[in-house]
Amino acid sequence: MERGRDLRILPRVRKAWLSVVALAFAVVAGPARAADDDEDSRLSPQRLMPLVPLHLLPAGIGPEFAFGANATSPPVWVISWPFQIQTTPIRADVVNHRAVVAGELVVGSIHAGDPERSVEGEFRFRAGYRAMWHPGGGVVGMLAGIGSTLEFYPVVQPSISPEIGLHLGDPLAAVKFTLILRGDQYLAGGENQTRASLLAGWAFW
Repeated sequence: MERGRDLRILPRVRKAWLSVVALAFAVVAGPARAADDDEDSRLSPQRLMPLVPLHLLPAGIGPEFAFGANATSPPVWVISWPFQIQTTPIRADVVNHRAVVAGELVVGSIHAGDPERSVEGEFRFRAGYRAMWHPGGGVVGMLAGIGSTLEFYPVVQPSISPEIGLHLGDPLAAVKFTLILRGDQYLAGGENQTRASLLAGWAFW
């Protein structure tokens, strides 16, 4: 009965989640503008195109913990394939805005208080907005963002998901290293609804 209920709400949850994602992308894309003549040539499309196949490699790996009074799952590992969509020209010492979409593989025992319903992994999707800033054009930058993760086990549910972290490297280089602390508050209720992830990896521009 519960499984049938989950399947019935899937189209509604998916439609609502996609609507929120589309609205967020529209807001983020609003400030997009053409690159000025003085934009660094290292970030031209001709220079960046050879890097596109590298998106097939995982760009974020780290542990995820459920916590709070309703936490029942042990820590798991998250492997992420994020893709950043440039919505503003990259500048060394100003805030740069990005839309981010990602597929994520969760590895580890996932359950909701019932061992018979546990699985050893799942695949989920995430979308959101991210801002990066390198004060004074230095190599140590900061990032912050907001998004939503859509998972399918033990129920189909989206999350509200803020993130903060470090964005390390030359602000005009094509590749930077990232260290991101992320929270997910899932909306369906029940076990393991509050989680935190610490992901280390890299990102384009």
